[in-house]
Amino acid sequence: MGYVVDMLLARGRGPALVAGLAAMLGAGTLGPAPARAATGPCTETAAASMPIGDGHNHRKIDQHRIACRIRQVAFMSLDDRLAARGDVILGEMDIEGDRAAVAVAYPEAGFLLFDISNRERPRFLSWFRSSECEGAVIDVDCGAYIDLSENGKTAFLALQQISVVPGGTPPPGTLPASAPGIQVVDLADPRKPLPTQLQPVLSLGGVHAASSYKIPDEGQGARLPGEYLFAVANGFGIEVMRVDRRIGRAVVVPVNRIDIDEVHDLFVQNDPTSGRTYLYVAAGFASGFYVYDVTDPTQEKLLGEWDLTPGCSEDWYSHTIDVATRGGRRYLTMPAELFRAGKQPDDERGDRVVELAGGAHPGDGDRGDRQQGEQDGAGAGRQQARPGGCGALATATWGDGEGDHEHHRDSGQRPRQHRKQ
Repeated sequence: MGYVVDMLLARGRGPALVAGLAAMLGAGTLGPAPARAATGPCTETAAASMPIGDGHNHRKIDQHRIACRIRQVAFMSLDDRLAARGDVILGEMDIEGDRAAVAVAYPEAGFLLFDISNRERPRFLSWFRSSECEGAVIDVDCGAYIDLSENGKTAFLALQQISVVPGGTPPPGTLPASAPGIQVVDLADPRKPLPTQLQPVLSLGGVHAASSYKIPDEGQGARLPGEYLFAVANGFGIEVMRVDRRIGRAVVVPVNRIDIDEVHDLFVQNDPTSGRTYLYVAAGFASGFYVYDVTDPTQEKLLGEWDLTPGCSEDWYSHTIDVATRGGRRYLTMPAELFRAGKQPDDERGDRVVELAGGAHPGDGDRGDRQQGEQDGAGAGRQQARPGGCGALATATWGDGEGDHEHHRDSGQRPRQHRKQ
């Protein structure tokens, strides 16, 4: 299950972003729905891959060998390469230029490095073995995420760990337990990855994901250009670190913390329409997603929040997030990893629809814990409570023009706590 949100460039008092979603609530539809094609080139193939009925078994791979407009060009067995520990589980991956990295998630952290200059003949380069995952208390994928720098010469490994009790005897050459944070690895010699820094991150169990990104030197508005790392600090928000290379290798230095109660994933993009750098955050159960202007990563600006069901805090879990721009429109995709259709917490207040004036920001008053804050660029939406189960946000808008900022200041409200419960 997932959601696609169409974000377009609004015209008026300065540039503005508009996220539109038509939500059916009983009597009718609220908000204009963007035109949608009935079918796409792969609609029938996708439907065939997930049939409904007794004859389908989701556990049988042979019933899922279906492809549309994509083909496999290479396959590499890793049995020999991973013979030293045959029970390892692979996780996330990243590609920069001719290098690809695949995270080793469990029972130890690390990553595999490949040369993919010839896509049909990838070459294994090395296996970086970091630290032992915990397993005595709970199984934790300590090698949570791998990210390569833009030039492919540095790897940033996101590490998770809840206790200091390893799940087994650490192999020679690895750390006895993962330290919640970011491990920086130099890839100047891709066959011999060299760990150069272990940066702790204040969190509940470590860093779930991280993304390095360069803020361009030129563009619209004030900015603080340079190379940065945005990391999910579990339970706390987003840790922002500057990547300093003045000593000839990468060193990460914390410069900001964006407080969000729950975060699962993030996506950073230099927006081709506005010329600003935007951070998109998938917020787990807390909300759908948030959008921040991080053109100056030390002074983030909340642009908007989109929440399908602001009246319920434990119904669906926003997992990953991605944005593509086509013809001046931004298309955001966000799969829901979990969906709970059962009873919500007793303090949930029922259906709500947040109606927003032009340029206003969604969020203020989504829940009772929305309070005034000090962040510029965020305004209040008008709310209407409806009885029943969980609500739906019909239309969300946010602006990044000077006129919109003046309107927000007139409203006199700012969101402080970005959470749903």
